[in-house]
Amino acid sequence: MTVEVDGPESLPFMADGNLIKQVVLNVVMNALQAMPEGGTLSIAVERVGAAAEIRVEDTGCGITPEDRERIFDPFFTTKKEGTGLGLSVCYGIVQRRLPGRHG
Repeated sequence: MTVEVDGPESLPFMADGNLIKQVVLNVVMNALQAMPEGGTLSIAVERVGAAAEIRVEDTGCGITPEDRERIFDPFFTTKKEGTGLGLSVCYGIVQRRLPGRHG
């Protein structure tokens, strides 16, 4: 497993640190689970206007087009174990905190 991190040493912005940690942890855990044989996990942080953008990418198996439409639905999962709530919770946090931002 290779982990690549790209971004400034410090990037101050206003946010609830616990919510940011929860979102990043859930997304990173999904990325790691998508690479059971290993791969590369990339995390990039940059300033975009007055905001900060955090990108998480992996070299895992990917998401099928039909699943992509459902990944944020509560209780949807493609895993043998899991609740299907991780990405749904992340989506709710982002939508609640960043109205008008979708992506």
